[in-house]
Amino acid sequence: MFLQTFYSLLLLSLLFRCTGDESLPEVTDNDQAPMYRREREALYSAIQGFVGDSWNGSGLYPDPCGWSPIQGVSCDIYNDLWSNPGLIGKFPETIGNLTRLKSLVVLENGFNGALPASICNLKSLKKMVFAGNSFAGTIPNCFKELKELLILDLSRNSFSGTVPSSFGDLVSLLKLDLSNNLLEGNLPQEIGFLKNLTLLDLRNNKLSGGLSNNIEKIQSLTELVLSNNPMSEEDMMGGIKWEKMGSLVILDLSKMGLRGEFPIGLTKLKRLRFLGLNNNNLTGLVPSEKLEALPYLGALYINGNNLTGELRFSRKFYEKMGRRFKASKNPNLCQPLEKTISNYSHNKHLLPLGVKPCTKG
Repeated sequence: MFLQTFYSLLLLSLLFRCTGDESLPEVTDNDQAPMYRREREALYSAIQGFVGDSWNGSGLYPDPCGWSPIQGVSCDIYNDLWSNPGLIGKFPETIGNLTRLKSLVVLENGFNGALPASICNLKSLKKMVFAGNSFAGTIPNCFKELKELLILDLSRNSFSGTVPSSFGDLVSLLKLDLSNNLLEGNLPQEIGFLKNLTLLDLRNNKLSGGLSNNIEKIQSLTELVLSNNPMSEEDMMGGIKWEKMGSLVILDLSKMGLRGEFPIGLTKLKRLRFLGLNNNNLTGLVPSEKLEALPYLGALYINGNNLTGELRFSRKFYEKMGRRFKASKNPNLCQPLEKTISNYSHNKHLLPLGVKPCTKG
């Protein structure tokens, strides 16, 4: 019964690379990759951390990669550890013993409490995913040795405190997702050191103190999502040279309390497909012609600001965007009356909802 319960709760896929290690594996008469003694002991220790010390793997399964495999554990030329949904409780410190692990994916389980600092012992990791759990407390500031890490996803938890400065040492990192947590404070200056980063998702936290100018140093970014963080600061939009971030495809800065005029540098992002600036405090005119000239722009949200003047987009633009363009809730923004009457008398559905006609005089 215990083993049935264990198997229903835990599926680990632990795959080890066969390398020229000086210590030989004990069992080699299997067509799968052999497991070294220290790796086997680390695996047993990690499993005991999940299900309790009463499980004695060394007696039941003398070689998980040989003639006595553990159900749910397989060995191959990769080093991955995955856990199936259903695991609950504290995450075991002993995970740090699996020092040759390449991938650690603990997705949508019920783990809670603090994330153990021992995860930073996994210096060979390329992927670390803890998304969709109930982890809380601060993120350990110990990541400086994880030079090979490519993907770090800690989203959809309850992490609090500040973003660790040691993230700046993750020189190989491609994707960083910390969205949907309770993180606060300023973005660390070290974030600008991530020269290979393509995705930075910090949405739905409590980050404040303004947009760090170091973000513009990450010119490799294709997706930057910072929405729903209270980063209010006077004229902060004008403080960043957006034109330096020419690789951006998705930029979401909605619901951030941003102030200042519409940053003209955004109109130079020729690869941009999605631009979300809604629900801020932006002022001034909308650079309609320059925005329309962006060749790939397919969604533009500027609603819920204090923008003024006339919208000068063409009919072709409105036909292209459809309902993916929103400009409502800008009290002093209007649509030219002549366009409203002459071009849209039979196609009023193309006009942006909630934008009044401009009046003469």
